[in-house]
Amino acid sequence: MDYNIIQNQIQNIDKQQDTAINLYKEGLAYFYIENFPLAIDYFTKAIEMNFSNPTIFLNRGTSFLRINKTELAIKDFTKALNLDPTLKEAYLKRASVYMSSNNYNSAISDLKKVYELDPKSNTTIFNLGICSFKTKNFPAAVSYFKKILDIDKKNILALFYSGLSYKNMGDEKKAIDFFSKIISYEPTFFEPYFERGTIYYYNKQYDLALKDFVEAQKIQPMYPNTYIALYNLYSIKKDNYKALEAASNVLLFSQSAELYCNRAIAYSNLGVFDKALEDYNKTLELNPNYNLVFYNRGVLYFKTKNYNKAIQDFNSFLNKNPNDISAIFYRGLCYLYLKKWSDALENFNIVSNMNPNFENVKSYIEYTKTEINKKDK
Repeated sequence: MDYNIIQNQIQNIDKQQDTAINLYKEGLAYFYIENFPLAIDYFTKAIEMNFSNPTIFLNRGTSFLRINKTELAIKDFTKALNLDPTLKEAYLKRASVYMSSNNYNSAISDLKKVYELDPKSNTTIFNLGICSFKTKNFPAAVSYFKKILDIDKKNILALFYSGLSYKNMGDEKKAIDFFSKIISYEPTFFEPYFERGTIYYYNKQYDLALKDFVEAQKIQPMYPNTYIALYNLYSIKKDNYKALEAASNVLLFSQSAELYCNRAIAYSNLGVFDKALEDYNKTLELNPNYNLVFYNRGVLYFKTKNYNKAIQDFNSFLNKNPNDISAIFYRGLCYLYLKKWSDALENFNIVSNMNPNFENVKSYIEYTKTEINKKDK
């Protein structure tokens, strides 16, 4: 081949390479002033001119990430890693995308690569703990968080997720120990109070639970789950006024059938039947299949002597719960007060066959039989 031709080809390649480098530098300039669409354009032009190194794919991937084009970002981070499998930042950025999209297993794979390259990176170790927690590998999570706590024993988040991990593993004593440590280090962090209170609640240590839930509510009055927990506790303790207050407070944040039902129960326990009825009706508006409400509203109608409506509600409830002895018994009482003796007797007999000692049902059977005999005479 003619020497001049070869020389011209080399010069053209050099010029092309120079042009590609300049395009890359131009892209970097836009990258640093955070004009990511233009940065992507220049990076792409440089790549099209065969300027291919791991850094340009890393930077273009980061640019895609900053404008929320995550799939393109992952592709570029992967290309960067194909060119340089030791590029720690590409693993980190790809892991961050996986974490943000809840793809924790893929994130773990990338973070482990980073950990191999840099075993002293506390951020990587912490994120491995978080991803392990999210994938419910709680022993692994505890192990990673322990590495953090060996360096910084007061790391609040490592302590908190360790506590949550032990709670999920069923080791409630260790969970309480971790939550208590957090409270001693950072007494204004409300979540450890709530989590510790939850453990106390399920272990029927209601006074300790109440103390923690009240403290959690003081620190963070905008967390609805605390009010739900307080409602449940006050209901158990039969403190109906405070149960009503808690049920009303949670409805300031969220309106659901269950929450209206809770408040209806609190109103009913206080004898405020009109308000209870309003909330039961609202519950059924939100969820017409909330079967428990038919039973509760039936009891309310019974207490207010609206027996026909009570029977309708008990019938609705029994359509899905045909063997509920309490609903059958209440329906029998409604028929009794309406002096529909045969219907009352039928219901009481069903109850007696299910449990002959239920609510002194035998005496009701005798009474209705007496009334039927009077009628026959």
